[in-house]
Amino acid sequence: MIQLNTITGVILAYAGGRASVGQAQAAIDQQGNFSIPVSPQPAIQSVTLTPPQGSPYSPLVLSVALVPGITNITTQIDGALTTLGTFLGIPSAQVIGTDVRGFAIAESGGSGVSQIVAGSNVTIFPSGGTGAVTINASGGTSLPANQLDIAQAPYYASTAGATTTTTVGSTAPGSSVTVASSATWLAGHGICIPGAGAAGAAYVGAVTLISGSVFTVSPATSTTVANGTLVQHDCTAAFLAALAALATTGGTIWVPDGIYLVNGPLLDTGGANAILPMPVIANYTSPLLDISIKGYTLPNWGSSLVGTTISTAKNTGNLFGGYDSSSGGGYPNFTNVKLHLEQITLQGPANPGIVMVNASNLLAFSANHVLLTAPGGVPSNAAGAGILMPEVANEIQNEIHDVQVGGFYTGYRLGEHTWATKLEATTCVNGVVFDVGTNVNQPVGYLGNSISIGYMHVQECTHGIVGGANATVVNIQNASMELNGTDIIDSGNKLYGVINCLSPYSPYLCTVSGGTNVRINQTINGNGGNFNLIADKLLAAPAATVSFSAIPQYYRHLRLMIQARSDDPTTDANVGLYMQANGDTGANYQRQFMLGVNSTLVAGNEGSGAQVGVPIPSAMAFAGSAGSIVIDIPNYTGSTFIKSATMNDAYGSGRAFSLIYLTMSWAWNNTAAIAQLTFGCAGSNLVAGSRFTLYGLN
Repeated sequence: MIQLNTITGVILAYAGGRASVGQAQAAIDQQGNFSIPVSPQPAIQSVTLTPPQGSPYSPLVLSVALVPGITNITTQIDGALTTLGTFLGIPSAQVIGTDVRGFAIAESGGSGVSQIVAGSNVTIFPSGGTGAVTINASGGTSLPANQLDIAQAPYYASTAGATTTTTVGSTAPGSSVTVASSATWLAGHGICIPGAGAAGAAYVGAVTLISGSVFTVSPATSTTVANGTLVQHDCTAAFLAALAALATTGGTIWVPDGIYLVNGPLLDTGGANAILPMPVIANYTSPLLDISIKGYTLPNWGSSLVGTTISTAKNTGNLFGGYDSSSGGGYPNFTNVKLHLEQITLQGPANPGIVMVNASNLLAFSANHVLLTAPGGVPSNAAGAGILMPEVANEIQNEIHDVQVGGFYTGYRLGEHTWATKLEATTCVNGVVFDVGTNVNQPVGYLGNSISIGYMHVQECTHGIVGGANATVVNIQNASMELNGTDIIDSGNKLYGVINCLSPYSPYLCTVSGGTNVRINQTINGNGGNFNLIADKLLAAPAATVSFSAIPQYYRHLRLMIQARSDDPTTDANVGLYMQANGDTGANYQRQFMLGVNSTLVAGNEGSGAQVGVPIPSAMAFAGSAGSIVIDIPNYTGSTFIKSATMNDAYGSGRAFSLIYLTMSWAWNNTAAIAQLTFGCAGSNLVAGSRFTLYGLN
């Protein structure tokens, strides 16, 4: 059996960094100490000392001659820093050369000055042939203090989440884990081993030392796992440490391209209930703390993961969240944090029950070029959601720009102050829910500040736009719907404002359920005008009546377009289709008509009837004939004048089909606003296939 040697040393300036020899790595602790087990061969080995991210220093490479047992290189480190400290960026050290950023002294057989190419490595050899020092001419890769690289020291998040390994042999509880491959691992990386935690739960910890294929982990595992158990990277601790580092200053966490697995436990389960909760800061008592998490590459809206992906297999709670139980500036549960995500993909599990971003109790949230995705089709787990925006009493910095959510029960829940230029939802049950929430500091009936959407596209969802539990004002400039269910559903009639609804494929219209308080402007295949669909009723089976109830009161005029036929088997020619308003079945209706049959013109009137209407073909009329009717009701919400309408009707009369045209006036002896209309044929039904469409006009 080969007896390992150990290289130890102290480099206080690099505390929080890491030391490595080949594949063997170890963390440099906060006192600057490190210890790395190494093979005794070769006799001279290269040791790389890397400072923590954010440090102004450059990496240092030493050529070390091993001695049996323990080789302590502290003296060699001190000599290197004395000679080249200023070149490395360490202050109060001797200077060699006239410009440490561009020149160095080579001490191999004499003195001289050599030109250094930026970004290249420079090695200096003393006359003894050992103890060489290599530095990088870049002068360090530091970021400002409030900008962190999650993949660098002291965070060591792994970009290799897509690469897994397995245990070798049965792994007993303890701090040692042998794996099949350590190729993508570094000391400091987080690790997840399903079943190795307490009571067989997933173990999440950190790799503190790597020696070949043997990991030293902390804390110790708790449960024995079998040979071949999955071993994954885990970046939960890295992100938590980065968030903690920005808890007082705010700043940016930069996340290089790669897949970052985050499967740690839910924290603050009585509040944020999140794997990655935001700092707890009393609201409105100090400046807003702004934390950004940014990638470098735009996400791929297709199926493959491109750029930066933060992925979790957790299926409960929240990935990102926040909460503060104190009232702060008077608004309980809000933490004084704004979270911003940019150029990031967030990936959840299939049929997700987790909320990827629960910003309900953050003071603000924004996202730019963000993809939230879960595999599979439309899910059934009602707990899952993509983004829940801050509720009432939040800041005004709630923005969504170029964001897509797919595969969650609820794609978005938008609250007051939300401004979105472009959002998309696919394969969700509820694409976009609009709900400002409740506000304890506002009176009953509070509508909140409006939600403004420039463009939204909802595809392959069950519902597109959904009204929430609280009255909410919306301004949607362009809602493009390609759905398998109801485009707009507002069963509680909680939506107010305007929705401009686009259906890209004629002759389809956006389908609406409820929504009596919101103005819905319909556009079909690019042609909108002032005809705004209120409701469309196509009879799938015979019906005695067709009714439009709770007609919105914000349009100026109404237009009805009707094609209908009666199933009356006793009338040889036609039957009357009557129209009644607001449930009035009394003899309060009148009509005046002119009828054209071939070249003959007939006029007539009918007064004080209960079922006054226009003719439509009966069951005995020519097969396939129907009445085609257009009805205009001006100023239907007014209360000054008796309500009247004009009707134009073209229909086939008789068994031999004789085309007839009729124009008629209709009056209801009442000045009340029309909120309901009923159509029917006395003593018979309207046949299946009859259609009644109601529009509002301005």
